[in-house]
Amino acid sequence: MQLSLSALTEGRLITKRNIYYQDTDLFKRQSIVDNLVDDLAFTLGLGRENLGIVAASKGLVSGPIILRSRTSVVDASSSEHGILIPSARTVSEIDFGRAQWVLVIEKEVGLETSAFGLGILVTGKGYPDLNTKQFVHLLHTAKPELPIFALVDFDCYGIAIMRCYSYGTRGHAHEKATTVPSMQWLGIKSDDLAFRQDATPRHGPDINGSQRRPGASLFDSTSSLTLRDRTRAINTIKEIEEDGTENDQDCRRELQVMLFLGIKAEIQAVDNAGDMSRWLDEHLGTF
Repeated sequence: MQLSLSALTEGRLITKRNIYYQDTDLFKRQSIVDNLVDDLAFTLGLGRENLGIVAASKGLVSGPIILRSRTSVVDASSSEHGILIPSARTVSEIDFGRAQWVLVIEKEVGLETSAFGLGILVTGKGYPDLNTKQFVHLLHTAKPELPIFALVDFDCYGIAIMRCYSYGTRGHAHEKATTVPSMQWLGIKSDDLAFRQDATPRHGPDINGSQRRPGASLFDSTSSLTLRDRTRAINTIKEIEEDGTENDQDCRRELQVMLFLGIKAEIQAVDNAGDMSRWLDEHLGTF
């Protein structure tokens, strides 16, 4: 609490990692500091940022967006691989440039320019930290008309990560300004695992009149659900039944399909030689 008070008094932020290194013999493990900070914030009914304590940033952002704070200007297009997301609390102005959408990705994947315009890419590299969630929320509140999509693995953890951005988590219900309920699930879903979108020439239309490329079944790119996967999927379905929204019904259906087929797949299952651009173009065109 003394470190928190000092940070607030001096108008600065302190990371949980920094707190741990203040006295490693006392804290023993980083996880102990993490739990203590969360418990303190929950007890006081405050967000961690209100205590002046943040996690070291791990999320990345890239695209035609400029972030301004009192002391700096950060251009997210300046690095090919993205830049670390600055503390959402310090961002005072956002220039969205020509951005037409935001894509929140579970992990770092290859992506070139989309035919549907420039977009902002955000990744929390797995389960997002608080700052990444706050940043995505900030993008939404700063420009509500900008659609925000999610691209996650076809497994129970990918769906849980997307729901973490959309609705938060029960254990951190006290954290404010961290959710985007209007986030749209772009993929990957069970329908994406039907055919491999390879680079061979297009052939005739399918029964719906759309052109389909021939290719191997993507079920070759899946793996079997483990007992742990099944347990997590069932628990997520129960959570949706208890407090899910209308938008959650798609998640419920996909989890049920996942359990029925007994398979899961990573984003790379629809990857085309390291580039998701074509798949992204096809799916953005449906919104």
